[in-house]
Amino acid sequence: LSLYNAHHWGQVVWGARLPPGTAPQLQYYEYNTNKNSAAFYANDIFQVSEGLFVKADLQFQHLTYKFKQTKMGAFFGHRYNLNYNFLTPRIGVNYNLNKKLNIFGNYSIAKREPKDSDIYDADNPDVLPLFRVIDPSRGIYKNPYIKPETLYDWEAGLGYQKTGTKLRLNVFYMDFDNEIVPTGGITDD
Repeated sequence: LSLYNAHHWGQVVWGARLPPGTAPQLQYYEYNTNKNSAAFYANDIFQVSEGLFVKADLQFQHLTYKFKQTKMGAFFGHRYNLNYNFLTPRIGVNYNLNKKLNIFGNYSIAKREPKDSDIYDADNPDVLPLFRVIDPSRGIYKNPYIKPETLYDWEAGLGYQKTGTKLRLNVFYMDFDNEIVPTGGITDD
């Protein structure tokens, strides 16, 4: 269980050419974020036969993200809620050929939600949150452009162990769906 609440704001501390009548410590943006998640996890290792073991993991995570920005001047302020549900399985197989040599394989799925800054640059009042349907005057924010990222991971390997020596060869293939990257797509850069 994770509960996270944050209050962000920006203030003018000092300026050489501020307009006359500018209040001291003028606040020029303010917003609150809440990010709460609950996760449930189970795993077990099964011995199928002499030297053959299977490990299975399963995790479920529910995450809610709430954003509330204060209206300032002609700037609307934005409010939206996002919910994510992630089911992430993993299965691994290990076979001990003998006391020194083993082979193993693994398949897993991992998921993650976009960062808040991937969805909206809250410090810049000139941008809109990245939703396909947006009507701030009615509080409608639907279908975000940035989708949760999914990683499909396949691994295989060979291990060798002897007193004082341990060697391991591992190969893997990672396939991303909706990969969230710092460059490309819609970014500040």
